[in-house]
Amino acid sequence: MEILYALLFLIAWIGFVYSIVKGTLNLRKKNKRKDGRIVAAVSFIFFIASYIVFTKTDNSNDVTSSSKLKNVHQATIVSQKGTTDLTWKITGKADAKNGTKVYAVDPKDDSYINLLENENGDIPRVKDGKFSGEVSSYASNVDDKIGSTEKVLFIATNNKIETSDELSIKSKIVKNYTKHFKPQKLVIDKTLHNAFNEPDDTNESSRSDISSSSTSKSSTNSRKGATSSNSRDSLTTKALKIYNDIGGDDVYPLFSHIKVNTNSDKDITGIMIWTDESLANGTKEDIQHYFSAGAQIGNRLLDNDKDGEYNVPFIEVFAGSRMVARSQYTNNAQMKVLH
Repeated sequence: MEILYALLFLIAWIGFVYSIVKGTLNLRKKNKRKDGRIVAAVSFIFFIASYIVFTKTDNSNDVTSSSKLKNVHQATIVSQKGTTDLTWKITGKADAKNGTKVYAVDPKDDSYINLLENENGDIPRVKDGKFSGEVSSYASNVDDKIGSTEKVLFIATNNKIETSDELSIKSKIVKNYTKHFKPQKLVIDKTLHNAFNEPDDTNESSRSDISSSSTSKSSTNSRKGATSSNSRDSLTTKALKIYNDIGGDDVYPLFSHIKVNTNSDKDITGIMIWTDESLANGTKEDIQHYFSAGAQIGNRLLDNDKDGEYNVPFIEVFAGSRMVARSQYTNNAQMKVLH
């Protein structure tokens, strides 16, 4: 349709110019002067009409046009707090109608993954001008020093801005929105800093003491928050035992450490696998290899094989500090590559 209107526009323009030239050349011919003016007037009207229709059609098919910004709102952070799951728990406000979706994206990360989700793993929506959710702090390379910041763009809209897999925002749209809306700062607090640096210590002690439960308990109880840490360390120890059962370092030479995430009810919600940063340059099959390890570990920790189903928690794979893969939102057993 756009090509058709472009051709009509071109034809109208040529006709308009031709009629003007022709009419000028025939000014001395009384019988042709009138015809020339009529042709010129008709061509000019057709030219203007074609231009208006063409412009309107072009803008209606482009979600980044200025007219579409009327349906896009700046979402503003009101409060933020780091969590042990490497996320920011936030509340915010947006001048948008109830039910409007709220997205968060790192404009510096060219994957443009939507970083914001609610407790059900869905995109948060505005209610009475407010929204809440959790922002991933590990979907891009962030500085884990206390007080360091990460700039994230928050927008509220019901426009179709997601990619076909509904996991990321279309790059053209992000680039356009950053011209109109200012990214906001999320701050690394002490909780988030400790969460970033905890896995190495936890896994080193667990891997060295995996055969000695008494040593593991002694090490755990000497730390602050012994009750909650003991539960997490116990799961980490079990996860590492399963890791060794499925081949260990011989099969997974880039493996670094693992973390088992749980909710407030102590239910397992996710498995985080860290590997050497060189995995970021690996193939999809290389990454799938480590994703599958996380899936096997998670499945055995859930112990759901007895019901005949292969259930796994949410899996995340890191190459150094960069997340390179995670579970699909609709199916934890399916991998989504992020690089």
